[in-house]
Amino acid sequence: MKIFSNGIKAILLLIGIVVFTVPTFATTADAGVDKVLNITLSNRAVYLQGTGTGVEPLSYKWYEDGKFIGPGANRWYVITESGEHNITLVVTDANGTTATDTMVVTVNKVTANAGEDQESNSTLVHLSGSGTGKAPLKYK
Repeated sequence: MKIFSNGIKAILLLIGIVVFTVPTFATTADAGVDKVLNITLSNRAVYLQGTGTGVEPLSYKWYEDGKFIGPGANRWYVITESGEHNITLVVTDANGTTATDTMVVTVNKVTANAGEDQESNSTLVHLSGSGTGKAPLKYK
């Protein structure tokens, strides 16, 4: 309390104002770089590696052309058809905010032709083979 010279009593209140800044996190999704696959009987899968940011916990869902293919940031996915496939990652944060990113997986079907059947009475046989697919192809 303060008493002024004219006898007026006044109470001074000190009010402190504290401003809190709540950090905001932009929700982001990264499905990774586009990929090219040459499909064979032993190579029909692509490894999807997604990342995201936002208010945790985050959930990850993968889609191919709008069809749900599975949850999780990282997963294997088998593609059996050749052509371009749009693979989309949807990241949802704890506030329900979503972000998406799409990668293109180009699948090239690989075929092999070992040539005509041969019979030989000789120890020397000429073999000829061919294949189709996106270059470079390896022959073994």
